[in-house]
Amino acid sequence: MKVDKGGWWRAGRIVLGWVLIIIGIAGLFLPFIQGILLIIAGLAILSKDSPWARRWMELVKGWTKRGEKDRKTQR
Repeated sequence: MKVDKGGWWRAGRIVLGWVLIIIGIAGLFLPFIQGILLIIAGLAILSKDSPWARRWMELVKGWTKRGEKDRKTQR
């Protein structure tokens, strides 16, 4: 009997992604947890399996690229 490891990996990624997002949301209110960092990490993990998370990651990438351009023009 063959065990489907792909399904387990996918389920694990989804659970880990959501756990990171939930801890990240808590981190927005708690000073000792890096909330934004954990939310972005959770979205990055979920983006492999979820189209909505992929769209959010594209938005985050756009924000970071725009920030890089602003820093370059200020120099």
